Amino acid sequence: MDAVAADRPWGRAELTLGNSKFLCHHGLPFEIIHARRRSQADRCGGNGMSTTMAETARKFFEACEAGKGWAVCSAWCTPDASFAAQADPLTEIGSLRAYTDWMQGLMGFMPDGRYELRSFAVDEQRRNVCAYGVFVATHTGQGGPVPPTGKSTRTDYVYVMEFENSRIRHMTKIWNASWAMRELGWS
Repeated sequence: MDAVAADRPWGRAELTLGNSKFLCHHGLPFEIIHARRRSQADRCGGNGMSTTMAETARKFFEACEAGKGWAVCSAWCTPDASFAAQADPLTEIGSLRAYTDWMQGLMGFMPDGRYELRSFAVDEQRRNVCAYGVFVATHTGQGGPVPPTGKSTRTDYVYVMEFENSRIRHMTKIWNASWAMRELGWS
């Protein structure tokens, strides 16, 4: 950290970090004055593969969470992609095809369902991408495990997507299903 301009009476200064400059207020950066453009190698660990994994994972994640089903999600997966979760509603689901279709069905009776993406990370060495989100929905439609309850959930979950070449070959969902089921009035 290298301060370029001294604190002024109102507590502002310029701060230089590498090739980037920030305008600071009371020691906290709040405005970028100049940012060095990062190369693809900087963003992707040198070989560009992370970009491919990240783009594939993001497209899959968005389609899956929108309830598009396997017809759309299969574009980013191996044909025999597997699925695992230690969550009661999902224990019988062993393929990513079945899971994406389950999500499509879920959106049928929770049509306001949406996600808030909180974190997205690529692990090039282990060839996986993790996406942490919060699923928000209200049970208003017919077709769920019980008649519509009108109750809502905000439930945290993580997808760990494992890659084979440029496609998802396996996904694990980490989710506290019992919490969501209680919030929705299903248990």
